[in-house]
Amino acid sequence: SSAAVAANGSITFLGRASVKLKTPSGIVVYIDPFAGKDYSEPADFILVTHGHKDHNQVKLAATKSGTVIIAPDGAVSVKHTNIKEGETLSFGSLTIEAVAAYNENHERVQSVGFLICFDGFCIYHAGDTDFVKEMEALPAKNVTVAMLPCDGYYNMGPVEMSHAAEVIKPKLLIPIHSDPY
Repeated sequence: SSAAVAANGSITFLGRASVKLKTPSGIVVYIDPFAGKDYSEPADFILVTHGHKDHNQVKLAATKSGTVIIAPDGAVSVKHTNIKEGETLSFGSLTIEAVAAYNENHERVQSVGFLICFDGFCIYHAGDTDFVKEMEALPAKNVTVAMLPCDGYYNMGPVEMSHAAEVIKPKLLIPIHSDPY
């Protein structure tokens, strides 16, 4: 796995669409647990973009008292906080906003992307999606890092991902979901 480190925080790509974020203040966030092996650091938050089995294996992640699991309705079978497109949840200085994520393989009402913002950073995990017109609003969010799928089968391909990145204008792009499985 690879890690991008900024101000003592980190982003670790675990594989597929699975990512571990660690904020400079030590908050641990797993997104779409499925791939990779190291989920040993207890999560403060586990975010699931949708209910497909290659995104919702929350039991892989170590938890602790107070771990918050956030997912769209029906995405996970464990106790969680429901979120839908357009909703923002705040936890101290950390905010988690659900944004549009959809295509012919992923229904809009059952899928979301996430904007995770803290300490002046805004991390965008697109979930499973094609380029959607709602991404045109993301430059106003000052996205620091965008994680965009690019398998070209279940999601947008590399060319469409490049276009999405040009529109979103993140400081750093991390391609995810690069294989059709």
